[in-house]
Amino acid sequence: MVAALSCLCLAQLSAQEDKQDAKGTSSFAVVGDVQVKGHSSKWLKAAKWIAERKPEFWFPMGDLVDEGLKPDQWEAFREGEKIISPVSKVLPVLGNHDHYTKSPEKKNIESMPGLYLENFSVPENGPEELLKRCYYVKTKNCLFVVLDTNCFIEGGNPKKLLSGVETPWLRKVLSENKARWTFVFTHAPLYSSGRHGTESEWLRKEWCHLFDEFGVDAVFSGHTHAFEVTKPIRNGVVAENGKGTVYYNSGGITFSDVAKGDWYTDFLQKEDRKLMIGIVELKDNSAAITTWDIDSGTAINTVSLKKD
Repeated sequence: MVAALSCLCLAQLSAQEDKQDAKGTSSFAVVGDVQVKGHSSKWLKAAKWIAERKPEFWFPMGDLVDEGLKPDQWEAFREGEKIISPVSKVLPVLGNHDHYTKSPEKKNIESMPGLYLENFSVPENGPEELLKRCYYVKTKNCLFVVLDTNCFIEGGNPKKLLSGVETPWLRKVLSENKARWTFVFTHAPLYSSGRHGTESEWLRKEWCHLFDEFGVDAVFSGHTHAFEVTKPIRNGVVAENGKGTVYYNSGGITFSDVAKGDWYTDFLQKEDRKLMIGIVELKDNSAAITTWDIDSGTAINTVSLKKD
């Protein structure tokens, strides 16, 4: 049995929300696929960098480990997590590798994400079939919605579960939302010109109309291992007035790749092997999403969002 990660218990989260009600959410970090197989100097370097900046929340965007059924890999992830946990609360996103194991032929085999579910304590406010795999957190001025793009259930149909269970739940959460800022977090990206980008069309059809209808400010994703951010998009095209949803794809931690660029791309990663973290800083009427190259200590890109 893996020791439970020293992260977010429900009582702590409730206290955190009370704290945020007093002053409003000010910052959170977005971390691309860590995907550790064992001890990782890159992951520890990234964790120390995050901890130094003390964001109130941090979101690892899925694929926290390479094989989710191996306890030793979760221990490797915990090496970095315990550096950040004293100063920041983790809100994890489930990735496909987090419920993979390898066959004797070295092929990925999907199983239920048992160790992932054991290791994290998050709000149990998602649909029963996907409990702790999709959930939301509210603060004074923010709604954070974490979605499951895998929807793997033994003997079930993932796309049917996503469409029939998760999408109605998402619509209800967004329709009842009164927060000024709304951010969504997924593992698989909705828009991407990196690897896996061609897999996104069905997710766009499923969810993007809801993001348009309810004014989601930004959607953060992983999976592609390539940093890329879009112009504001609405109804499947670039919003001429800027009033659309920004789609942000995180670069990977253990390894990174390059994006190709397309009509919707505002900025993309042009070289591989960059170690990058996104920091989002919020005020009542503005938000800044800054992506940092933590090796050089320089900001690669900043996206500014404004509220009327």
